[in-house]
Amino acid sequence: MQNPSAHANASLPPASRFTESETEFHGRYKEHVWQSLFEAYRPWRGRMIATLLTGLVARTGLVGSATLVGLWIDSQCTGSSCRRLPSLVANWRAADYAAALVAMVFAALILNLIFRVAVARIGTRAAGQLHDAVALRVSRFPMTFFDRTPVGRALTRFSSDFESVLRMTGGPMGEFLSLSFDAVLSLIFIALTGSWGVPAALATGSSYACIYFWNRMDIRTARRKVSSARGPAIAHFAETTQGARTVKVYGRQALFTRRFNTLSGLLQTARLHQQRTNAQFSFQMSAATALCLIFIGGAGIRLQQSNAMSVGELVIILTQVWLLSTTLQQYFEYVVQFEEALTGAERLDDYKRRPVEPAGEPHSADAGMGIEVRDLCMRYFAGRPHVLKDVSFSLPAGKSLGIVGRTGSGKSSLVQALFSLYEIESGSVRICGLSVTDRQTDPSALRSTLAYIPQEPTLFRGTLRDNLTLRKDADDSLATLLEQVGLAGLLMRDGGLDQVVHERGANFSSGQKQLICLVRAIVQNVPVIVMDEATSAIDPDSERLLERALTQLLSHRTRVIVAHRLSTLEHCDFVLWLEEGQVRAFGPRQNVLPHYVLENSRTENHSQAGSAAAAGTHIVS
Repeated sequence: MQNPSAHANASLPPASRFTESETEFHGRYKEHVWQSLFEAYRPWRGRMIATLLTGLVARTGLVGSATLVGLWIDSQCTGSSCRRLPSLVANWRAADYAAALVAMVFAALILNLIFRVAVARIGTRAAGQLHDAVALRVSRFPMTFFDRTPVGRALTRFSSDFESVLRMTGGPMGEFLSLSFDAVLSLIFIALTGSWGVPAALATGSSYACIYFWNRMDIRTARRKVSSARGPAIAHFAETTQGARTVKVYGRQALFTRRFNTLSGLLQTARLHQQRTNAQFSFQMSAATALCLIFIGGAGIRLQQSNAMSVGELVIILTQVWLLSTTLQQYFEYVVQFEEALTGAERLDDYKRRPVEPAGEPHSADAGMGIEVRDLCMRYFAGRPHVLKDVSFSLPAGKSLGIVGRTGSGKSSLVQALFSLYEIESGSVRICGLSVTDRQTDPSALRSTLAYIPQEPTLFRGTLRDNLTLRKDADDSLATLLEQVGLAGLLMRDGGLDQVVHERGANFSSGQKQLICLVRAIVQNVPVIVMDEATSAIDPDSERLLERALTQLLSHRTRVIVAHRLSTLEHCDFVLWLEEGQVRAFGPRQNVLPHYVLENSRTENHSQAGSAAAAGTHIVS
C-alpha cells in the first residue's frame, strides 16, 4: 500500500519505474519561473504601477521627515559656522517646522496604508491567477501522470507550495517594496546631505549583499529539501487513512506508524537544517549592522568635532545611515523569505510546463456510426509490455457489446483506450465518427459522446442533485429515473434531491451508489454507455435492477459492458473475448459465448483436478 520511495525508484531501470521520483531543482531559478510570475501579475500591471508610485511618495514622506528634523536643528544654530538653510525654509519658525512635520508624516501614513492594502490585494489575485493556471494544466494532464505521481506530492504543490507564494505576495510584498524604497531614498538623502556618507552607505550595502550571496545557495538548497521531504510524508499519511480498514484488520498499525515516523523525521530534519541556515544568516546580518553603525558613528563624531559638518548634518546622516542599515538588513532577510516563495513558484511552474493532452479541433459526433476498432496496440508506459495487441472489432450503433476474459486480459485497458486516457501506440479507434487516435480531435468532444459506469462507484461531496446533473431544471426527470431504477426510497429521505452526500458516498450502500451512477449516465443523454464490471460489488437484487434499467432505458443506445457475471451477457448482441491483450473471438453472443463457457469450464475442471491430486483425493466428473 505504500508507494516506492525515490531511493527505490533510483535503483530500478527506467522501464520498471511506475512511480516517478520527486523532481529535484538545482542552481539558479529558471527564466520561465520569473515569466510565470510576470504572467500572473500581467492583468493588473496598470494598477501595480499606480500602486508603486503611491508607495514611493509615501515612503519619501516618511524617510524625508528626518531631513526636515535636521533642518529644524540647524535653524537653531547661530554663528558663522552654521549651515545655510534653503530659501524655502529660511524664515520658518519652530511651529512651522512642527506643522510641516506632522502634515508630512500624516499624509505619508495614509498613502502608505493605501499602498499596503493595494499591494496585498493585487498580490493575492496574482497568486490566485497562478494557482488557476496550474490547476487548469493539471486537469488536462494525461492519466499516466496520476498513475505515477503519489497523491501527497501533488497535494503539496497546491497546499504548502502555493501557501508560501500566497503568503509572500500579500502583506510581506508591501513590506518588501517599502524596504526597497527606503533603501534607495536613504541613499539619495545621504548624498544630498553630505558626500562623505555615500561611500559609507555603499560599503554597508555591499557588506549585506556579500553576506546574502555567500549564504544564498545554502538557503535555497535547504528550502528545496524541505519541499521535497514534505511530499512523501503527506503521501504516506493519505494512503494510510484511505486504507485504514485494511491496516486495522491485518494489525499493521505499528508498521505504518513506524514508516510515518521515519518520513516525518526526515521532514523535521530538513526543517531544522533550514531554520539553522536562516539563523546563521540573520546573525551575520546583525553583526554587520552593529559593526557598520559603530564605525560610521565614530567617524561622524570626529568630523563634527573638526567642524567638517554641522550637528544637523550629523543627525541627518546618522539617522539615514542607521535607517539604511536596518532597512538593508530587513530587506535581505525578506529576500531569504522570498526564496521560500520562489521555491513554491518554481514547483508550481514545474506543473505548468508539463505536457498536457492534445487540444484538437472540435468535431461533431454522429450517433449512428457506432464504434470501430482496427489493429489497436497500447501500452501504459514506454518500455512496458503491450496490454492490447492488434485488437479489432466493429460495433454497430444501438447494439450492445459484452467484453469477457480472465483477469489481466485487457478488458479495462480497452475501456481506457475508448476514453483516450492513455496514448495509443498504433491502430485506430473511431467512436460516433470521432477518431480517438487523431490528434486533431478534441478529447473533450470525444468524451462527450461517452458515459461511464465504473467498477467502483464514485460519488462526491455535495447534494444528490449535484451528483446526478448540474442542471437546475431537471428535478422531475431525475425523480422519474430514480423511481425506474428502484431508488424511489431516496426521494423520501430528508432533503430529497437536496440531501447531503458524504465523502465517497459513505451514507449510501454499494448497490445504491452503483444505481446512482447509472442514473448519472442516463441523464447525460450520450450515444454510448460504457460499464466496467459495474455489477462486481453489488448484490443480486441490485444487479437485477441495474440490468432491467439497462434493458428498458438504454436499449436504443450503444453499450459496451465489461462483464463480471455471465448473466450480464444475456442481453448483449455481440461478445468480445480477450486473452492476454488479443482478440480470442468476436461475434454474435450465441456464437462466441458457448465457446467461452466451455473453455472456462475445462480450465476450472483442470484446476480442480490438480488441486485434488495434490491433496490425494479423487474427483468424479
